[in-house]
Amino acid sequence: MSKAAMMLGLALVSCGNGGGGEDDAASDGTIDTTDTAGDAADTATDTPAQDTAGDEATDTPAEAECATDGDCDDADPCTSDRCDLDTGECANDPLDADGDGHVDILCGGDDCSDDDSSTFLGECAGVNDCCDGCWQRNGCWVDPTTDLMWEDPPSGGYSNWDEAVAYCDALSLAGHGAGEWHMPTISELRTLVRGCPATEDSGACGVTDACLVDACSHDCDGCSDWGGPGASGCYWDPALEGVCSLYWSSSSHELFTSYTWYVLFDGAFILYYSKSQVCSVRCVRPGS
Repeated sequence: MSKAAMMLGLALVSCGNGGGGEDDAASDGTIDTTDTAGDAADTATDTPAQDTAGDEATDTPAEAECATDGDCDDADPCTSDRCDLDTGECANDPLDADGDGHVDILCGGDDCSDDDSSTFLGECAGVNDCCDGCWQRNGCWVDPTTDLMWEDPPSGGYSNWDEAVAYCDALSLAGHGAGEWHMPTISELRTLVRGCPATEDSGACGVTDACLVDACSHDCDGCSDWGGPGASGCYWDPALEGVCSLYWSSSSHELFTSYTWYVLFDGAFILYYSKSQVCSVRCVRPGS
């Protein structure tokens, strides 16, 4: 082979190697194209539209807790249960049935009468020893017309006169000990009568501490049975409790000392009775 032919062959081989270089370039181009597509995919994943859709799903309001007040019933008698229709949430407020801003005393508040907006703690708080913050309690009642402090309800039961005297002398109640209470006189006992003018205090009935004989017992027959303003028609203040019956006084008949004057509160009449019989007793003491 001539030297010129050999040189031409070498040149052709060299051009073939150049073709291989073009393949490499094409391969590189394919890689770049793939990377670009990947980058585009990454970019597509983070598009604002997709983020916004995700946020909207997250911010969807929770399902309403209630639609009516009945949905909010917590079975607690000391709460007022209601549904706030604006928020769909339950509200279980402390019980204030009369809307005076004071919670029922039975539920830990200070409203003594939660069906009356004019009555709440302070009606008698600090006024007397029988008040627990509402009305009369602590076992006694102070009559606002006389300031006398009465045992209420009476707890001496039925007893003869001597036993009743001893009971009152030994009574310890509402911070007042033995010796500070006594069986009421007939004039004191008459101050409890309500609704029967003749036998009320200063009524036409002549029996008083100053007049204790038969001649004084005019106009003392009382009124119709069970017609008074107290519970069950008893002739005493509606605030009082106790058996509506015959109550002893400490005022003995002036001539017949084994007898003593009494008031029968179911008919508001006044008469005298043997001290050996058994009756009720309601002890009393001076008020403040």
